[in-house]
Formats: sequence, structure tokens, C-alpha cells
Amino acid sequence: MRLWRENLDYLRAHQPSLIHASAFPWTIYPDRAGGAWQVTKLTSVGDFLWWDPAFDVAALRYPPYGEMQTAWWEGFVRGYGGERKRKRLLLYAVMQRLCAAMGCYMQPEAPGNAAWRERALAEVGRCRRSCARWVEPGG
Repeated sequence: MRLWRENLDYLRAHQPSLIHASAFPWTIYPDRAGGAWQVTKLTSVGDFLWWDPAFDVAALRYPPYGEMQTAWWEGFVRGYGGERKRKRLLLYAVMQRLCAAMGCYMQPEAPGNAAWRERALAEVGRCRRSCARWVEPGG
């Protein structure tokens, strides 16, 4: 609770945008057409809302029930227009990890899900400690 109480004003300070709010690997369908990747379909569109775009970026950077490869992330950052603030991404990642571990995201069933949930809960503690120590002028 202290983590949220101490950072809620920071998270509220953003330019709202229409976001997916369920930007998980199983809801985004990319395709390579004409030599370039593009998104051809999004599912879970009922989850769209006006909020902080960093919420979606956190789900892509630290995907529930998956892993973002370094090359993919670097390509995303180049195409999306730059790295986002790490503190903001980690705060959202804590929330998303807790939600995922509780089964809120209707992820596809897979043999590794139980092990992923255990790792996610351990990661929450590491992310929380990183956020608590994070010093970033201007947020």
C-alpha cells in the first residue's frame, strides 16, 4: 500500500491517451507485409480506455506469461519513439504482475503458467524495491 500511496500522484501526472489496457502477446496480431511489421488485429478491445500509454508499454516490456527479447524491445523502442521512464514502467509492472498472478488476464492455458506465476510474485518484490529506491528527477 505504501508504494501506491507514495507514487499515486506521480502516476496521475501523464497525458491521457486511448490505450488498449490488455496489450498482451495473445491480444496483438502482427504480420510482416511488404518487408515491414505491422499490427493487423487487436483483441480484447472492450478493455480500451483513456489512461497512461506507459501502462500498455509496461505490459509489452514485461509481458505477463511471456518474455520480451532484447532485440524485439530495441526494435519496439526505435519504432515507438524512445524509451519510457523506467520508474513508471516498473510501477505498472508491479500491478500487472499481481493481476496476472491472480488470473485476471484470461491468458491462454500453458504448461508453464504455474511456474510463471511463482516467478512473477518474486519479481513483484524486486520491482517494488527498485521503485522504492528509484531516484529520477522530474519522475
